[in-house]
Amino acid sequence: MAAPTSDGDVARGPKLAVTRAVPHLLLVGLGHAHLFVLEARARAGQNRLRTTLVTPGAYHYSGMVPGMIAGDYRPAQSLFRPGYLARAAGATWIDAQALRIDPHQQRVQLTDGRSLSYDLVSFNIGSGLAADHLPGVQHHAITVKPVSAALGVLAAAAKAVEQAPRTTPAEIVIVGGGAAGTEMAFCLDAALEQRYARGRYRVTVLEAGPRLLGSYGERFRDKALAVLHQRGIEVRTNVTVTAVEPSRIAVQHGPPIRYDALLWATGPRAPRLFRDSDLPVDLAGYLRVTPALQVEGHPPIFGAGDCVSITGYPWIPHAGVYAVRAGQMLAQNIRAYVEGQTLTGYEPQRRWLSLMNTGDGRALLSYAGVVTHGRLAWWLKNAVDRRFMRRFQQLEHVGPRNPKQTA
Repeated sequence: MAAPTSDGDVARGPKLAVTRAVPHLLLVGLGHAHLFVLEARARAGQNRLRTTLVTPGAYHYSGMVPGMIAGDYRPAQSLFRPGYLARAAGATWIDAQALRIDPHQQRVQLTDGRSLSYDLVSFNIGSGLAADHLPGVQHHAITVKPVSAALGVLAAAAKAVEQAPRTTPAEIVIVGGGAAGTEMAFCLDAALEQRYARGRYRVTVLEAGPRLLGSYGERFRDKALAVLHQRGIEVRTNVTVTAVEPSRIAVQHGPPIRYDALLWATGPRAPRLFRDSDLPVDLAGYLRVTPALQVEGHPPIFGAGDCVSITGYPWIPHAGVYAVRAGQMLAQNIRAYVEGQTLTGYEPQRRWLSLMNTGDGRALLSYAGVVTHGRLAWWLKNAVDRRFMRRFQQLEHVGPRNPKQTA
């Protein structure tokens, strides 16, 4: 690992070794961080690299999905289209995923059967969902990842309400009491309230740990619980799911829990890709990178976002708020590495703004010890999310009008 200098820079490492006139940069995944890499190439006209983007088709920005469920946004307002973004950056887009990496031969095998060589590669593929391998989850639950699947939860919940007897509320159950599960509970409840009387349905959140929103501060957690209680959303903690069956959830202790619609919104799980490829990973399986966002012992391999663990910063949660800053640094460091310049060490922020849509035109806000719930917080979240989308959707207007998969 390169040693950080006194001003946060990282000492210059080995120079990029290439055998071709124009080095090949392979971007695998299109999380927040790679959006910034594509933006840097599009706006600065970086022509020192041939770039290939490997990622599945169009996807929705996860930060706006609960708002889409609540009716705040149209689908097009949260949509990223990789073909347009790649063309804007002068890159080739391949509609596939990475299956295995050979760091010694510098090749990545894809799900479509191809094997791509690279001079440098960057991974920004996000994380999976914890315990989604349990029996029945994939068959009976709607999952929040991929995001396209999560968008079907409102239709499933509405169907459950329509089919339930008038005297019995439809049971809408969300497994996972982190930020994703809690925000989806708020927004799904708000959407159902616009259509049905309160007695027609009940939303319940199941959390395996002792507390809802366990990674958040006590004041934010208490405020969220108070709002959930006011809305009639039930929260059950210390509930460990062991299997999902048709219409019921088996749990470690206690009788099965009935459901009519089920959303799986558990915490993050490391992707198998890196462990299967014999790259350095932490105990949980996340790709281990230095503060310069380079994989330990493999300088041509970079990584950022939810799929990595940064050496020296084990406390960083796998959350998008960190990927924004990391993305800007990743773009700088890729260019610096190609040019043989000094790389910058990533220093994550200790404080960040937390915003959670409660689906009723209000949001929860937490920053520097201040916790509040109201319309101003929703206005701020809406402004932040729309600005983020506008920044990158503008790139889609650069280049051909109707790009498709380009390789």
